[in-house]
Amino acid sequence: MTNKLFNSAFENSLRILLLLTEFDSSQSLDKIYASDFMVSYGATFGVSESDLNGDNQYKFSEFASRREIVRLALKQLVLDGLVIPINSAFGILYAITDAGRE
Repeated sequence: MTNKLFNSAFENSLRILLLLTEFDSSQSLDKIYASDFMVSYGATFGVSESDLNGDNQYKFSEFASRREIVRLALKQLVLDGLVIPINSAFGILYAITDAGRE
């Protein structure tokens, strides 16, 4: 693990676990990372009063690079037993485990 806390796989792991508790079903990597981006910049998308990451004129340039960080975070969450991958007709979906909820 790196010494970097912000925008790290660890930080994303925490948000992913919170997001997965809110979904009624398993979700794809793309749905998770798009939802995470929208939560981080909620005011931009009209779902909150402010952006968690502050006002940033370059926020959309972050969108593409964030996918890889979320992918790495999901990988670690699966290895730690906090998220389970599910093979479906739509591809691999991810769901939170009981250990992840705790």
